[in-house]
Amino acid sequence: LSGIRSVAQTHFAFFEPQQLFDFGAPSGFGAITDPALGLSWHAYCSDELTGGTGLPELPDCTIVEPRTMNNADSQIAAMGATSLLTEFGASDNLTDIGRVTQLADQHLVGWTYWAYKRFNDPTGSATESLFSDDADLTTLKLPKANLLIRPYPQATAGTPTAMAFDTTSKIFTLSYTPRASTAPTQIFVPALQYPNGYTVSVTGGAVTSAPGASILTITNNAGATQVTVTINPAASS
Repeated sequence: LSGIRSVAQTHFAFFEPQQLFDFGAPSGFGAITDPALGLSWHAYCSDELTGGTGLPELPDCTIVEPRTMNNADSQIAAMGATSLLTEFGASDNLTDIGRVTQLADQHLVGWTYWAYKRFNDPTGSATESLFSDDADLTTLKLPKANLLIRPYPQATAGTPTAMAFDTTSKIFTLSYTPRASTAPTQIFVPALQYPNGYTVSVTGGAVTSAPGASILTITNNAGATQVTVTINPAASS
């Protein structure tokens, strides 16, 4: 870390735990004094080892993935760091993908799916891509895309306390404790989920973006102790 800070003082420096952390084993990083520190970690289970074989999902996934989430929470608390789930999925198992994204919302952790395309990846599965044919973007796997392309806060003018997206009703909610900020909260609202547009209700703040904007912006009301944003799909005309 000292070597990194000798040339880059403001960039985040991410530590990554040992590989078995991906499958539920804890990590042992201690407290590290640094103002921009993160933990980059993965969440997998046996499905990523057997995906595409036609075998049913093993029960360990429902045990291992929540445990990995809890381990990440404990590790970042010990380190004094932020958290980013930088790998999960690597399959067409929609049950598993949906479970991990819901867990990530519950733990208020950002994520990146593995992987956008397969890129001849020797470590992953033949089904990890978002496309049936990597050379043809019209072959997007829509059921998987509907789980992964979802509303999320790109920037929050406060500290998030709860977040959820219902993939059936398409209702997104975000609550946060506001703080003084010169910039608004910014929430990405994908057209894929809201083809007819969306409606917004806010307590403790006000919408400052144009109707139907792909980036919804919210400013905090003076004196508000909590801001809650709810996005609903607009009714079809």
